[in-house]
Amino acid sequence: MMILFFHGFNSSAQTNKFVELQSDKVCETVDYAKMSFAEVDTRYDQLIAQHNPDVIVGHSLGGYWALRKGKQHNIPIIIVNPQLFPGTKFADYAPVNTESFVGPGHVISYVETGDEVIKVPETLALLEATDLRVYEGGHHRVERVSYINTLVADSANYQCIG
Repeated sequence: MMILFFHGFNSSAQTNKFVELQSDKVCETVDYAKMSFAEVDTRYDQLIAQHNPDVIVGHSLGGYWALRKGKQHNIPIIIVNPQLFPGTKFADYAPVNTESFVGPGHVISYVETGDEVIKVPETLALLEATDLRVYEGGHHRVERVSYINTLVADSANYQCIG
């Protein structure tokens, strides 16, 4: 299984979430602060075309991008403590309409309720229709980082529809 991983803001390809993955995987460090929305959008399209991933995994701001790109390219998505309200720091990032991203076997969401960065109650409400997994506790950097491999294994049987 080929995983394309999108890291979060002020992170890199060396994030523990990416390093922990036990599959074929690719992550490119993207400087969200220096790149425009259009540049990030184009770069992620290029990475998808180049690597033809079976699943896109995104953490934090990378979760925002995983939702956008997974839906656009019809690729299963795993999001971990996703930042679904990036407009607070990135004015050109439109809010994610999660209703358009949900459906059978399309999105697995994992949220640790102790996350101090994302808006946990609002995020959980937006992700109710996804395959939502919640861990009481944790933090933004992800306490149960090895659990991401379980999410990847669970996504192996997913096929996107439409």
